Amino acid sequence: MKLQVEHIFGVIVLGILSWGSLQVYNMNAELALVSYRVSENYTMLKPMWQDFLVRTEPVHAAKQGH
Repeated sequence: MKLQVEHIFGVIVLGILSWGSLQVYNMNAELALVSYRVSENYTMLKPMWQDFLVRTEPVHAAKQGH
């Protein structure tokens, strides 16, 4: 049985496509993790940011009045 160039080329292309699909899958998993972390940080920081805005609003209003 002889190895033909088309068979070798096919195996190489299949390997490259498999590697590429694994890279996309890993990237998708990492993106989902980053998205989750950003969402959690937003829910944690939003009340603190709103509290900061409420506390500094009278200071800005007083400066603009003078």
